[in-house]
Amino acid sequence: MPQMVNGCGTTYYGKKNIQTRSGPCPHCGNAVELKSYDTRKWFVIFLIPIIPLGRLRIIDYCPACTRHYAMEVDKWETAKQLEVSGAQEKYRTNPTPETAIEAHQQMMNYHQLEDAATFRKMMREKYADNAKVHAYLGAVLERFGQVDEATASYARALELRSDLPDARIGVARGHIRAGKLNEARALLDFMEKSGAAQLYSLEPLDTLAREFQKAERHEDALALFAVIQKELPHMNEQRWFRDLIGKSEKALKRNESQLPKQKFTWKKFFGPGNASTARTLLSIGIVLSVLALGFVISNEYIRRNRTLYIVNASSKYATVKIPGVGEFTNLKGRDGVPIKEGRYQAVISGPVQQTVDFEISSGYWGRWFGDPVWVLNIGGESILELVHAHYRAEDPQPPDYTFLYGESFHRFPEVTHPFKELPKTISVDSGETRTLVNLEVFDGEPYTLFFYFNQQGRTEEAWRLAEWRLRLHPEDDAMLTHYISSVKKADQIERVEKLLRFGLTNRPVLVQWHRFYQNLHQNKERDAALAAEYAAELKKDPTNSALMYLLGRIVPTRKESRELFERACQADTNNAYAYYARGHDRAALGDWAGAREFLGRACQLRPEQEEFSRQLNSARFALGEFAALEKEFRAVVKAKPLNLFAHEKLCEALVAQGHNADAEVIAKNYENAARATGHNALTTTAGDVRRHLLEITGDFATLEKETANRNNDDSRYAHYTAMLCLGRVEEAIKQLPPEENKANDPYHFLNTAIALRTAGNSAEAKRWFDLALAALDKGDADMEIVANLLRRATPPALTDTDELTQTAEAKASTLVTLVQIHPSVIAEYLPRIEKLNVEPGYQQHLLKQAIAKMK
Repeated sequence: MPQMVNGCGTTYYGKKNIQTRSGPCPHCGNAVELKSYDTRKWFVIFLIPIIPLGRLRIIDYCPACTRHYAMEVDKWETAKQLEVSGAQEKYRTNPTPETAIEAHQQMMNYHQLEDAATFRKMMREKYADNAKVHAYLGAVLERFGQVDEATASYARALELRSDLPDARIGVARGHIRAGKLNEARALLDFMEKSGAAQLYSLEPLDTLAREFQKAERHEDALALFAVIQKELPHMNEQRWFRDLIGKSEKALKRNESQLPKQKFTWKKFFGPGNASTARTLLSIGIVLSVLALGFVISNEYIRRNRTLYIVNASSKYATVKIPGVGEFTNLKGRDGVPIKEGRYQAVISGPVQQTVDFEISSGYWGRWFGDPVWVLNIGGESILELVHAHYRAEDPQPPDYTFLYGESFHRFPEVTHPFKELPKTISVDSGETRTLVNLEVFDGEPYTLFFYFNQQGRTEEAWRLAEWRLRLHPEDDAMLTHYISSVKKADQIERVEKLLRFGLTNRPVLVQWHRFYQNLHQNKERDAALAAEYAAELKKDPTNSALMYLLGRIVPTRKESRELFERACQADTNNAYAYYARGHDRAALGDWAGAREFLGRACQLRPEQEEFSRQLNSARFALGEFAALEKEFRAVVKAKPLNLFAHEKLCEALVAQGHNADAEVIAKNYENAARATGHNALTTTAGDVRRHLLEITGDFATLEKETANRNNDDSRYAHYTAMLCLGRVEEAIKQLPPEENKANDPYHFLNTAIALRTAGNSAEAKRWFDLALAALDKGDADMEIVANLLRRATPPALTDTDELTQTAEAKASTLVTLVQIHPSVIAEYLPRIEKLNVEPGYQQHLLKQAIAKMK
């Protein structure tokens, strides 16, 4: 559950897809209106949301006790789809009463109440004579608070089978609510028979006995209590149960009790309920006379009554067997196990097969004055969050957060609030600081913690977290992407390669791991060696669509690539990467309609893949779908007011429609929102949307002024590109020579050479052109093809450029360079350049200027 201290911690923001139902709260039992809804959990500092911790589905929130269940929205929707549709499909193929019950139960579990009501009507009609169906409907409706409908279902079940226990219990509950206690007892008479507790829960009998007692029918109440005593002897030791019997016996003025005498224990002696004066005085006297003995006993009691917390982050249930303690099954989430101090060995099965040796121990004095906590972390998979909250009357400070993972057993010497919420405020004296410690299981997405470490400058810790997570969950593409980007930026290529090799042999094939591995070192010789390896693997598994796609990425010719991508789509119509590759190929030819079809399919299969959606947005922009894009990005901006990409794309759609003033408002809104957070990571991006807007509107004079004398890399590069487009190229390259920015990007060099030729400086253009060729030579086989075409003494035919697998933006730069070198091909190349040069930005303006100069 979320918690905040001094305005810092976690909280929920927003409610969508709200569902309400009346019924008893599963936690406190109150009859309330329970709410279920989608929300987002945030990490906040001084009430300002900083890090999104994931979208959640809140299930059955109780306004009385505020307790509820929470589940990740995606997992909730996936589970709902799988469980409900699976049960419905099972019923369609085998329409029996049992499969109908299963299908209806899944609808109720996932709160599809309207569908459940419709299905329930069908069940009543189709299985009108099936008592078990009606008894089930009574039970599930009663649990969801629909008492009247439940009563009717129970009555029909009893009518069909008067001996059905579930029907008798359900109708009896209705009689109890109506005060018809004799009728209820007659229906529950089977529970009064010997051995009934072995077959049924005696809870209805206990409820009936209490109602008899309330009605002053104490003889009947005691008769039922006697049945419970006989069937469940351990109840005789429960104080609440003894109090119930004592109340009725006192009302009847009985001299002899039907309760057996209790054995004396120190726990009972000192426990609640011994309130008589004589007993109290005796207790005080004993405690005072044997104070030392009392301390020893207290210490021993603490030693023998510790708690071992078991946490299981897996989706599978776990079983933990601890010799001398017990066997614990169906463990998921968090559970507390009573245990005494000592050395133990836990044998774990389920999500992992694991044996863990651990020790529960504490010093003699620490048993009184310490708050140690022991956690068995199954598979080391849970991330534990330790929070030190500092309470002060003045100058409040944020809590300190520590995250632990990867170990199977943890001992924490001091935790005041293990797995329970910290208080929002406490009383402290002026100048005093009091620290409380909370331990919880981190329930956000691991990659959000990766961002948290990076933002704090704890890069090494972020990398260790990612490497641990990816070895456990190699399918976590989001974590993989962010990790690779971070480590490559730090030029730790060997570290990346070591991790990627770990996932290359996994089956089914982890496509993203292979893509990153292929891109790690791009050169012709390595690609040829890799192609041979993939071809050998494909020969062993000739129908493997993933291997076809991966081989298609590194074969030497576009003809081979296209054939392999097409085969990959035919072999598996759900291979999103193959469709993306075909869409990328069509985009490189300026065929935006064809690209949109393939990219749309890729995004449909993997909507979370950002590079797919970005390429699809470019295709839609090229096709002029500006109004639709505006509507979609306005929705994103409204939901995510700090999403930089969405703001930039919304500005592009507005400018394309001539709504420049509206775009200026969007840029200003983002700048205000980013600065209002006060967070360094966001305030540094505050002006990015504004700079992008000036680029796409072609206002390079203003862009040049606003970015002058700025020292951050983004401003310096924006200033550089503004001067290129203003024709002040020599001045630009003096302020930002090639070795200071984007020195490894061949297209940066190529664009600068284009600007220099447009300005008439052929000698300097030759220097930048040579830098571009050198950078292309260091690349993969595709870059080598680009370099060879640019070096040709004669102009290549346009069909020769179809072999290039560049992005549309990069290919436009390549074709404009070829036109500048070989002006005779301008008529042939120009239509293709115009189709490709559609991405808004400084390059689009630069290439248009170059073409205009050559016409």
